[in-house]
Amino acid sequence: MLVRIYHWSTRILSYTRRIQLVKSVLFSISNYWLQIFPLPNKVLAHVESHCRKFLWNGTENYTRKAPISWDHVYDPIVVGGMKLISLKEWNKATMGKILWNIHSKKDKLWISLIHKYHMKKEDASNYQPKGNCLRIVKAIFKQRSDIMHSIVWNSFRRRESM
Repeated sequence: MLVRIYHWSTRILSYTRRIQLVKSVLFSISNYWLQIFPLPNKVLAHVESHCRKFLWNGTENYTRKAPISWDHVYDPIVVGGMKLISLKEWNKATMGKILWNIHSKKDKLWISLIHKYHMKKEDASNYQPKGNCLRIVKAIFKQRSDIMHSIVWNSFRRRESM
């Protein structure tokens, strides 16, 4: 991603084009990686800082004050935001998807491996990762309490039981 940002910074791009590049290319690259495994918050903050620098300045350096707070770029356009996707929130959503797959789709190869080698026939809602468990599995189950108590999780559970 940084290589793309540095390559684009050498070109003269309008503010609107920089927004479009951040929305489509940079967030799609990070979306790909987030669906495979959870990224630490430090990495997400680093990616967002480079996106922020490129968006406001067109370069990798800070040169001026941002027109709006980075927290508001995630807001809809009608309220003054830019409708960007928060990587931290998207990370939680993809972890929810992976946790849902672990909980309900045991026929997939990688999920059956997690069940066989890590969970050992334990239920996903009660499983506590051991010390020798993969970092990815620990990260998924670390967010389990937030995900399983959400309204979306409960609505999926109701649909599954029907």
